[in-house]
Amino acid sequence: MIRAIQLMATMNAGPGKNLPATVLETSASGTRLAFEPTGFPRFQIGAPVEVSFVQLGVDRPLVTLGQVCNQARIEGRPTLGIRFTNTGRFYQQLTPELWTQFDRRWRNRIPLDGQAKIQSGGRQWAAPVHDICAGGVSLDLDPGPADELGAYELVRLFAELPLEGGMIFPTCLLVHQTPFGRQVRHGMSFDPSLTVDLEDLQDRIDAFARTVEAGQKRE
Repeated sequence: MIRAIQLMATMNAGPGKNLPATVLETSASGTRLAFEPTGFPRFQIGAPVEVSFVQLGVDRPLVTLGQVCNQARIEGRPTLGIRFTNTGRFYQQLTPELWTQFDRRWRNRIPLDGQAKIQSGGRQWAAPVHDICAGGVSLDLDPGPADELGAYELVRLFAELPLEGGMIFPTCLLVHQTPFGRQVRHGMSFDPSLTVDLEDLQDRIDAFARTVEAGQKRE
């Protein structure tokens, strides 16, 4: 189900391409926008765009540059996943209220005792999961495989949520690598510009976190 958040947006993709959009999801590095299907043009992956976000009751728009990462249709409406390309300038514009809207790392992290697989460029590794939240996941890799992954590389994650028993397989952005003991911890961010059904995935992870927290309180 399409659920808009309390931001309006306009996407400028060049002369004559100023398109009003519904904001479906945001993160610190990207967004997913939905558009009216009538007259919606087709975009090439990687196409540069400019997005202006308007917060209700605030006159000054929040403007950022980005590029199209993927296209999908949700409930008959075309959507674009857009990854921000000038995050430094973008972050400077964020008020504390907007920061909580775009930066999802504040969500509670829950330890996750399980194995995951990650894939990138035809390569595949198995790694134990350290923790997970609706904003991302931390995995521990041996130094050998860790050396093969670069900062801000895109990887596909395959993991199971215990208790629920369902699989998750979002595309993630590798945002940091930190040595921990004999392994290297990899922090991977979930991003709406990369995963079409991210909102449903985050709802599932939030529900899992609440179940774990409720069990801890009963102990």
